[in-house]
Amino acid sequence: MTVETTKAIPQALIVDNHMGCNASCTMCPLSGSSRGRGTMSELHFAMILEQAREFYGHLGVVYLGLHGEPLLDAGLEDKMRRFNALGQPKCVLHTNGSLLTEQRARTLLEAGAAKLIISLESLDSGVYESIRRGLKHARVLENILRFLVLRDSMGSATSVQVRFIAQRKNLAEQERYLQFWREKIDQGRDEVSVQALHNYLEPLVGITDYGAAPCDMFLTSFVVLNDGTFPLCCLDYEKAYNFGTIETTGMLEAYNSPRLAKLRTMHREGRRSEMKICGRCIYPELGEPTATGERYIERFIKNPLRG
Repeated sequence: MTVETTKAIPQALIVDNHMGCNASCTMCPLSGSSRGRGTMSELHFAMILEQAREFYGHLGVVYLGLHGEPLLDAGLEDKMRRFNALGQPKCVLHTNGSLLTEQRARTLLEAGAAKLIISLESLDSGVYESIRRGLKHARVLENILRFLVLRDSMGSATSVQVRFIAQRKNLAEQERYLQFWREKIDQGRDEVSVQALHNYLEPLVGITDYGAAPCDMFLTSFVVLNDGTFPLCCLDYEKAYNFGTIETTGMLEAYNSPRLAKLRTMHREGRRSEMKICGRCIYPELGEPTATGERYIERFIKNPLRG
């Protein structure tokens, strides 16, 4: 079955396979979220998989994991294999790396992960553990380094991105961090990435204008939460918007709905400030920093804490 050419198709499908985490990070708002924790049901995942058959060939990437640690899902590798059975491997994982044991690394590689994005905010254990509360720096660092060696020894095509979320606590070590990882990764396929910490929709003191840049992630992706709900985007963790559920509405039906199309038009026209969550989100300003993004970085990341 092929998708109708008149339908818009997302470039990225984001499947929130497990809501919940083994850490309590300082920048994460999910500890106070009212959403139910747990792994996506087999019923919902099977529905996603069946609907994705229609447009899998048009997808650029399938993200497994969103609002939590995806490796807490014991069935993660099976989900990955089932997606890969639809065609080219496209599954990407965001992980804090704490559960990336040698055995888990091996099963992920055997299942055909296309890419792992592993967050490590510092080379200093004290700084790291003050940010990623509940995790151990030495363990995560060891897990990443071992994964790279194991990947190469197995001849796997999986790529790795080591991600540094720049914030006040770690900004001074950014260059040292980049140099360290550039010497460890395969420059031909891996990368070390620096991203500015965004506000996760939390109000920024003294800021009323969050900019008008359209959000590329919103414009190109479609999200299914662990309970099967379709929210606005990856940051709509409290489901301020609801475009149906996998049990009642097709993913492409929701993605092509007049309501969602109207919101995408508002973004493209520079009117995202009129939307109830996009109007307080700094994320779109940070990819290629706009003037608004640069002001935010200067004030909330580069400047030292006062008082």
